[in-house]
Amino acid sequence: MDYVQDPTNFQPELTIRNAIRQKISQKTPIQFPDDVTQVLRTIHQAAKDSQLGFDLDSSLEDLREANQKIVSKVRQKEDSGQYVLPRANRRLTF
Repeated sequence: MDYVQDPTNFQPELTIRNAIRQKISQKTPIQFPDDVTQVLRTIHQAAKDSQLGFDLDSSLEDLREANQKIVSKVRQKEDSGQYVLPRANRRLTF
């Protein structure tokens, strides 16, 4: 199968994932549609509240480091048998 790059991956108004990708990769402010802006604010605040040391203004290096911390904590919980998926209305805490 040939590799094909999907141009819609770079259209931030299409999906939240694309908007996040655009937000963390750009140094200049971008005007998103209102609904996307609201979701990005919610994600930004949830990331800050997680106390893992990152938000959507973090550098790619900081985001990668935070991701490694999360992966490590999940693996520790899985290995110890303590990891249980939370209900949808509860936050996963470390």
